[in-house]
Amino acid sequence: MGNIPKKKGFLDQRARAQQARHLNEMRRLDRMTYRGIAPQDRPDYYTGSGLREYRAIFNTNLAAVAGKLAQAKAAEIEIARRTRQKVIQPQVHALEISAGQGMFLKQLKAGMKRNVKTFATGLSRPPNTAGIDRYFVGKIAPPKSGFWRSQEKFDLIISHAGETQELTGEQLLPILSRLTRRGIAFLDLGNWPRAIANEIMDTIEQHGFKITIVNEWAGAGAMSSGKAIAIKVVRYGRPQFQKP
Repeated sequence: MGNIPKKKGFLDQRARAQQARHLNEMRRLDRMTYRGIAPQDRPDYYTGSGLREYRAIFNTNLAAVAGKLAQAKAAEIEIARRTRQKVIQPQVHALEISAGQGMFLKQLKAGMKRNVKTFATGLSRPPNTAGIDRYFVGKIAPPKSGFWRSQEKFDLIISHAGETQELTGEQLLPILSRLTRRGIAFLDLGNWPRAIANEIMDTIEQHGFKITIVNEWAGAGAMSSGKAIAIKVVRYGRPQFQKP
């Protein structure tokens, strides 16, 4: 007998089951780390990266980037004061995707105080969220995440070793649409084969964003045939696509 093709519904069900197992595993690793137990079985798992680690990953001093954004905000506020206009968002709004413990945001908050408002997404809320103004629990991928019920815009978006490694260009676009007019994102795209990574970056650039590759390194894991790529994304136009 020949091979009987499996029904599409069965394949979809299997994919959902695999995704559920993956999410449960990530939550398990989060909880282990929050209890101070390093996940020895997953040396590639990160949940406590801060300014120093991100500077190495993105070849960028992110504290300096946030400082320049704050200076631009201050100039905006001064112009608004003179013209008697209202500034909708006087602080720098910083978002860390798949933040884990949110170490980067906590360090940023410690340095910038009231000049920054910090936001995070993660599968499990850490026990200590001091320094994080709002923590969205769940996956950020649209359209089901609670993140999309907020109307926040962000001047700075950061993601390393997290959900953005698994998203397509079309899935990243709604997230990048939350950047302000001068907003900047630093994203870890993961270990895609270069052809797929190029397709992701091309999709983003076709919709009002400029991309610079800031770092590449040898990949590991399921996508080890490619290099891990870290990119800087700058919004220069008005994104044109259907939002979730």
